[in-house]
Amino acid sequence: NLAEVTKNADVLICATGSPSLIKKDMIKPNVVIVDAGVATDKNGLIGDVAPEVREMPNITITPEKGGVGPLTVAALFENVIRSATKSA
Repeated sequence: NLAEVTKNADVLICATGSPSLIKKDMIKPNVVIVDAGVATDKNGLIGDVAPEVREMPNITITPEKGGVGPLTVAALFENVIRSATKSA
């Protein structure tokens, strides 16, 4: 039961690619959400978290567009630099 699992989470990381999979009634107050899922619908790109969740005042959530992408790029560059340093 997905809703039962997500309601118990203090940190929820979503990366399914299913548009608006996580609904308002599936999370608890003060949760931290990392929405890494990317899908498309009639309005364009959308994450795994439904728009009504993003409007909740008592949660912390990544931005809808470009939220985790810059962090992924930064981690990639860090790994490339470490690898280059070790092989030099």
